[in-house]
Amino acid sequence: MRIVPYMALLAAFALWITLPAFAADASGTQEVRVSTSVTPESSSQTPKDEAKNEQELKLYSDFVRFSDSWMQRLNSSNSEGRSKMVVVQENGKYKARYHLLEKKSSVVRESPTRPGQYTGILRYHDVVYEAEGDTETATKNGPFSPVAGSAHAVSEIFQFMNGGWR
Repeated sequence: MRIVPYMALLAAFALWITLPAFAADASGTQEVRVSTSVTPESSSQTPKDEAKNEQELKLYSDFVRFSDSWMQRLNSSNSEGRSKMVVVQENGKYKARYHLLEKKSSVVRESPTRPGQYTGILRYHDVVYEAEGDTETATKNGPFSPVAGSAHAVSEIFQFMNGGWR
């Protein structure tokens, strides 16, 4: 019975969640988590630490920009997106539906086993929006509201390699 690889993975994950991470939620509010070894009272950082913090903040802002661009591309090419809205007639009424991918958060973490290598995690929801109306045109113009229980959570993981997020 081989438990060692599982335990090593568990230990790496435990270390990974305690390392500094930079995150933002969908409202754009930024959160910076710092390891417990750095407190306001002991803010005397070496120039090397300050340079690393600057680098991590730049990586985070680059990832936010990248993930916003990625979300735009996903939404514009979505086969069920607003531009490819489905309109059906049921019982004399029209119903229009489309999917919208809504960004929830982005997080950047340094690899616990490979210092200097970073991973970005993008989380978003695939939400179905629906409108109902008397005519096809009126229905397509909305107002649309999210269908209850339609949101599906999605996470994508990217690596920072060769000067960019992939």
